[in-house]
This record gives sequence, C-alpha cells and structure tokens, in this order.
Amino acid sequence: MMEINAKYNNQTYTFPKDITLLEISKSFKSDFKYEIIVGSVNNKLMELNHKLDKDADIAFYDLSSLLGNRVYERGLIYLYIKAIKDIMKCDVIIEHSIDRGIYTEVVSGLALTDADIINI
Repeated sequence: MMEINAKYNNQTYTFPKDITLLEISKSFKSDFKYEIIVGSVNNKLMELNHKLDKDADIAFYDLSSLLGNRVYERGLIYLYIKAIKDIMKCDVIIEHSIDRGIYTEVVSGLALTDADIINI
C-alpha cells in the first residue's frame, strides 16, 4: 500500500494514499469545538471528500473559524436559492447581510404566503 505524508499543525502524519480529508479529519476532531466542515490542501480550500494522492500541508476549519463559517453560510444560501426555484419557480436576489441574517428579494411579482414560507 502506498502512503502519503500530511503536515498538520507543524507535525507530519502518514496516511494511506487516496485517503479523504474527511477520514483524516476524524483524527483531529478533538482539536475543534464544532464539527469540521471544510479543509485545505496546500492552502487551497477543498471539500472533505477530496482524496490526498501526494504529500501535502493540510488544515481543517469548523464553524468557529471565519472561513468555516463562510463556507457554511454559502451552503445555506445555495439551499435557500434551490428551494425558492423549486417551490416558487422564480429567482431570488441575495442582497446583503443584516446583523446575523441575509436580506433577499424573491423575483416573482407575487407576494409570498405563509404556506410558501413554510414550504421553503
């Protein structure tokens, strides 16, 4: 079996070639307050299903990090847009953040009903 070396927090670890970041992250989950949601390989952001096929510097991020929080927010925005398109059959404009939320406008010409909001 071939192996790769992954440098994490200034220490080098050996793993089987083609191991995913998710599998590696399980070894370091105690270092984080929240669940790890994204990683980086040689300073490039990668999904946790990314496989390592060569030696690399790796890092992980959870919701307590700015980067992890942004990835989480973008994922929620994607799901929101998908729900609007599937349920309302129209587009949505993501405007800007407000406190801990995001202001959006649904482009349909129709008023949203309580039932629409529950479905979304």
